[in-house]
Amino acid sequence: MKNEEIIEHVKAKHEKIKSYIEKGIDNGYNVVLVHLTGPGAFQKPNYLGVSPSFYNAKRYKDKILAEFDANPGKYVYGILLGKQPGGFYLVCIEIDFDNSECNKKARARLEETLKKYGIHYHLETTISGSYHIFIKLDGLSKTIQNINKLSFTDECMKSKDGKPVNGIRVLGTSGNSTMTFNNGIVYN
Repeated sequence: MKNEEIIEHVKAKHEKIKSYIEKGIDNGYNVVLVHLTGPGAFQKPNYLGVSPSFYNAKRYKDKILAEFDANPGKYVYGILLGKQPGGFYLVCIEIDFDNSECNKKARARLEETLKKYGIHYHLETTISGSYHIFIKLDGLSKTIQNINKLSFTDECMKSKDGKPVNGIRVLGTSGNSTMTFNNGIVYN
């Protein structure tokens, strides 16, 4: 979808998306509004003037919903990964190689491992065809806190600024990062 189509879709689905935001907050997730337009769109969260380390969606629920209502088509939503107001942790494994076949192979291997160990997850396909795998955890061990990338294979890489980089990142294990929900916004 082109950005203009996404904006019109978000405007048309305003009440449905608002219900996703409200339900996420009620279920203990640190939902944050994310800019849909302008520089850094889809990656520029609005923390409502609060530092990400002090942001708590449950505390600001009314303000979040009011801001979303006052600006149809300006925001989508995401989750500030890491510790959630509900007391659990949310981690995201982002699979984003330049080659879609590499994305599919890495996704299949990760899903196989998660299923083998009975780990529940949510899979999302992004607009660009990469994947987000969200995992809800009771806690983060020191080992998990130190993981920010997963290796896959040397044949699967991503080019960033002309240099090859690993295409699998683990987000939410150390520090704050926001992940926008594409499926809930673009495809519904």
